[in-house]
Amino acid sequence: AKGIAALVNVSDAPDGLIGHFPASLYPPPLESPWQGRILPFPGVSVEAQAGRRLISLLTAGPLRLRVEHRARDVEKTSANVVAEIPGEDEPGQRVVLGAHYDTQLAGPGAADNATGLAALLELARVLRGLRLRRTVVLCAFGVEELGFFGSYHYVLRDFAANDATVGMVNLDALGLPSPGRRLLVADPSIAPFAAESARQAGWEPEETIDGSLNAWADHNPFIDAGIPACWLWRYPPQHPYYHSAGDTLQWVDLARVHDVALASGFVALRLATVPEPGIGRARPSRVFATIPRVAPAPSPG
Repeated sequence: AKGIAALVNVSDAPDGLIGHFPASLYPPPLESPWQGRILPFPGVSVEAQAGRRLISLLTAGPLRLRVEHRARDVEKTSANVVAEIPGEDEPGQRVVLGAHYDTQLAGPGAADNATGLAALLELARVLRGLRLRRTVVLCAFGVEELGFFGSYHYVLRDFAANDATVGMVNLDALGLPSPGRRLLVADPSIAPFAAESARQAGWEPEETIDGSLNAWADHNPFIDAGIPACWLWRYPPQHPYYHSAGDTLQWVDLARVHDVALASGFVALRLATVPEPGIGRARPSRVFATIPRVAPAPSPG
């Protein structure tokens, strides 16, 4: 719309590393030829020192810059990994606890999102031994980094299950090393319930923001599907090695992983056990994807 010729993204990752970012995000197309995934202009990310040099040259006067993006598309198949812990009183009602298991291409993804996946596995172990009123669905989502493919597919596959889902708790990047604020990202319908639950677990939110305003993570497709969803984490600032090869275990605050996972798990536990959560359906301020509330009727013939 602005008529730009190219995009140069200056990464702020330390040590000469480059943080990688997808060019287009949610909602993703789920069938080939993947319309809308390729932008109509070239883009490239450069590391911080090269970016500073480029900006210095630009301040000295006009500069001709050639940007060329060389890449190829390779189709791959991913899958969500789903397990259930049946509820005893209202097993038809569900609570989803989810974490994505993919990473950006450049690195091991220790903070983003091995922390969330580790929390999901440990919470599965703990919740198995408790008496639950509602069924807890534990889901490891695929392809979050390219636009929430896994969570988007999840809410499209079973419309009746969406109606029976009381809420969703997202586990993502729980142990960032930066001294970030305790942030609750939530649909307005679930925000008071999630904040109170977190407080009971000793995790006082310092800030709450409307989770429907920005397409940030796997909670967004659930909100668009009418399911109240929330995400607890520490932010800002972001991980200094976000989406880069530097996202290794040495930069993960394990105490903080435990802290955020405990609060997130307690939100899910209360959703699964209190007689009446009193949340209702999601009330998004912004909708990114129109997700039907009922399955489409079969075509005649």
